[in-house]
Parts: sequence; C-alpha cells; structure tokens
Amino acid sequence: MKIKGCPFCGSNDLESLILNNGDFEGVPVVITCFDCGARGPIAHVTQQELTEDLPETALKSWNHREKENV
Repeated sequence: MKIKGCPFCGSNDLESLILNNGDFEGVPVVITCFDCGARGPIAHVTQQELTEDLPETALKSWNHREKENV
C-alpha cells in the first residue's frame, strides 16, 4: 500500500512512532510528518507489524481522509 503525503504540507518525510509498550488492543502507533509535525490517528498494531517501517494498520489510518462538508 502506498502512503499519501501529509494532508497539511504535502511532505513525504513520514515515519511511524510507537507511543508506548502496548495494551490489550495492540501497540499504539501514529504516523508523523517530520516537516510540519502533523500526526495521524492512533492505530493499534500487532507485534508482527512493528517489523515494518510503516505498519499497514497505521498506514491505512493515515491514508483515510474524511471529506469536508462544504
């Protein structure tokens, strides 16, 4: 799955960050833009997914974009 650029600045300088050691739902991870500091929603990933640079569950959360009601 391809990651979308930052919705705020368009950067592709993105990295996943582990927020803590985990809980019963999995390990909380967010994808963060290192250019503007934007963070995606928290995604709970499995230990196996942590071996990926950008875990797929976190990637799906980052790529999900809500349309604004105009």
